[in-house]
Amino acid sequence: MSEKVEPSELEATLFGASEFLEGGLEALRSVDSYVTILPGNYDIPFDITVHPGGRLEILPGTTLRFGPEGGIISYGTLIARGDKSDKIRFTGEGWRNITLAGEGSNQSVLEHCIIEGGTGRSQRSTGRSQRSLAYFKAGGGLGIFDSSSEVLNCDIRHNSARKGGGVYVSGGNPRLSNNKIHRNIAISLESRLGEGGGIYLQSSDAVIAGNTIDHNQARLGGGICIRRGKPTLTENMIQHNSASRSGGGIFIEYSNAILSTNTFEYNEGKSGAAIHLDGPATLEDNVISYNRSERNVVYGPVSAVFVQHSGCHFSGNTISGNTSYGGILGKRGAGLVLDSGRSITFNGDRIFDNEPLDILQLK
Repeated sequence: MSEKVEPSELEATLFGASEFLEGGLEALRSVDSYVTILPGNYDIPFDITVHPGGRLEILPGTTLRFGPEGGIISYGTLIARGDKSDKIRFTGEGWRNITLAGEGSNQSVLEHCIIEGGTGRSQRSTGRSQRSLAYFKAGGGLGIFDSSSEVLNCDIRHNSARKGGGVYVSGGNPRLSNNKIHRNIAISLESRLGEGGGIYLQSSDAVIAGNTIDHNQARLGGGICIRRGKPTLTENMIQHNSASRSGGGIFIEYSNAILSTNTFEYNEGKSGAAIHLDGPATLEDNVISYNRSERNVVYGPVSAVFVQHSGCHFSGNTISGNTSYGGILGKRGAGLVLDSGRSITFNGDRIFDNEPLDILQLK
């Protein structure tokens, strides 16, 4: 049976009305049955935890405003389906995020939601020495761990974390479709830019389709950072993102990612203003245009697409109208820079009108 938390009861709970403590506040603090939140505006100072087998449903027209210790972490099913005219809003000043974790969350769906102002959750670093920082903030607005959940038609904006300013995905094969992921930043506690301004993918076979990913910032992967796994990215508009180092649009390392029919425009970075490849990725029928790469040093190549130590496969891509300046006498730049001893294949790609060169082969 669905247990419904009325807006008036929940608000009263938050303002300290003890008669509603058991039926309102505690029902949301720990959800192990079926709980529905009816439309209304709520202030939530704590983490809502959905346990395996539990189900939390949030109806259209609901706003959840979290405090710094607040957010949602779901090991069960979270259903938040808004609609175009009546969205669900997750917001707050310095709140944590929404986290979907484990197989128990596979049926979770976020649709027509606004996720803004989150700062992520602490995750333990792996492969680091004991003397280095052991934890980092991940998934400013949304974290997905070993889950096959869906995120559809959402607006994910103004979030920040060291990895995945907007979204952090580790493992699993979630689907992110038709979302707008914008104005997020990957940044550390020391105010240094991090990785994956819009999205960070780690060892995941996620499907990223039809999204607009723009105006995000990071050190690596202003729009997206991918490490390991075999995600599929199709029909995304990746534009106006920036990386202080590599991969203004996307940074790929040790991954068999498939990039098909995406558009990369007006991104900025140093090695790879649009795309930095350091893994055996496949690029098919993408448009890569009007990206800008610039480096104010006397050495080092700059490019719109930078291929490093990677056997990649290119087919039917258009790389044109990109500008790359920097390096030796300002001439060490091109639309496509190949810095790889491995085999790289091309099939029907069009590379033209890039400045100062179309292709630069370093090895």
